[in-house]
Amino acid sequence: MGTRGASPESRAILPVGKRRPKTAYHGLAAAVIEVAARTDAPCNPISLLFRRAAKVSPYVAQLFYVDANLAVGGADGVLVFVWRNQTTLEGAAICQQYVERTCANRGREFCVLTIVEASATLPDAKPRQAIAEMFRRGEDWIQASALIFEATGFFAATIRSVVTGITLAAKQKFPHRVFDRVDPAARFVEQEQRSAPNRRWTAYQISEIVADLRRQVG
Repeated sequence: MGTRGASPESRAILPVGKRRPKTAYHGLAAAVIEVAARTDAPCNPISLLFRRAAKVSPYVAQLFYVDANLAVGGADGVLVFVWRNQTTLEGAAICQQYVERTCANRGREFCVLTIVEASATLPDAKPRQAIAEMFRRGEDWIQASALIFEATGFFAATIRSVVTGITLAAKQKFPHRVFDRVDPAARFVEQEQRSAPNRRWTAYQISEIVADLRRQVG
């Protein structure tokens, strides 16, 4: 199956904890954003206005890893997996690695969004088991999990049934639901974070983080 916007060679983009360089701005926009950024307010209205005018997300994602089948990234407290073509055992192991590297020993303060693009194929039994094990091992760190399967029709219904099976097999201690789009999944995660001790992101911010990650992947 062909790739979409990425080299078939895998590449670890950015070590966990390193931030992506800031986008370059010029003139008045650069000056205003620089002043606004000093307030440390993620929703500063002036900065938000200029970033929207420049068509740049105010919520920047870090891209940790990408290959032909999988992209991994997110922001502080948000971990995003994007399955692009095949759901492989190797990819599941990479997801497990980033869950442990990003979330371990930080308490239950992370939300996980798993996006299955319309081009992705039905996973075999072993990758499904590995993903279930990943969620089981991460249950002490994850506040909520949402899976977004973007395909439509009969095949999409089949995938959602498979995912329901993964959820039941994993027996997670955190809420997990399946969606067909990112925005309702982000609203679900925001709702679940309200009952958690460390609420971090609104639904809008989560959607923007996902959008920025996908722009980087291409």
